[in-house]
Amino acid sequence: MELFLRELCIGDEDEILDMVCEFESCSDEIKFEGISVLKGVTSESYDDFLKKLEESKHIEDTHPDYANQTTYVLTDEIGHIYGMSCLRHCLKGDLINIGGHVGYAIRPSERGKGYGTIQLRLVLEKALELGIKEVLVTCRENNIGSKLTMEKCVGHPDTLVDSRYPGIKEYRYWIDCEKELGKGKII
Repeated sequence: MELFLRELCIGDEDEILDMVCEFESCSDEIKFEGISVLKGVTSESYDDFLKKLEESKHIEDTHPDYANQTTYVLTDEIGHIYGMSCLRHCLKGDLINIGGHVGYAIRPSERGKGYGTIQLRLVLEKALELGIKEVLVTCRENNIGSKLTMEKCVGHPDTLVDSRYPGIKEYRYWIDCEKELGKGKII
């Protein structure tokens, strides 16, 4: 089975709605962490949701303080969606400390199978295509799965900063895309 990243399309609606239901009913401390863009899919039409994702790729044109962002799904050849990721094209504002270049999540039913590492590696390839050579990825200190994924992708810890949540710190990891992808050892 081959997994790859691609942008969402109209035919993904059922898979996306199923994934949203999984996130809403799971026991995660923070629902939709890393992919907050997904929260809006049930409050608007799916067409409007796709339009917003397209607009977010060019958000700097209308909101200069925001970073352009491309949203991808991790999928297989039959269209099953394993997770979602958002790649911010640059760092602006709070993204420099919390959020970084990449937000990602694996749907609850597919966790613990290595898909997070595969997805992050594929996002690093997309970052290189955009000319981003070093990627900042962050996670809450108590998000052990995400922390391990970043370390598998040879993220180098930078600093521990206050998160958006009182009493919780945020890990910041820098990943040298060219160096680590060139070694072929991520996954």
